[in-house]
Amino acid sequence: MADLENAAQAAIVNEEERVVQLGIATAMVAITIVMHLAGLALLVALLRGHRRRFRERSQLAAILGAAFGLFALHTAEIWA
Repeated sequence: MADLENAAQAAIVNEEERVVQLGIATAMVAITIVMHLAGLALLVALLRGHRRRFRERSQLAAILGAAFGLFALHTAEIWA
């Protein structure tokens, strides 16, 4: 009988731990989404400003800048 009570108690603790882990995972996903949205908004703003200043001369530089910006954004999301 004591074994059944111990098993039931362990199951309750495991369920509580899962709920906490689910909450932490949800918060991490929400933070990643906010970082992604803010980073993309910043990159779009920078590219628009770049387009106004340089027009067609440096499209390659703008594309490379956007690619490196996306790489930096994803790196920040992974390590945050």
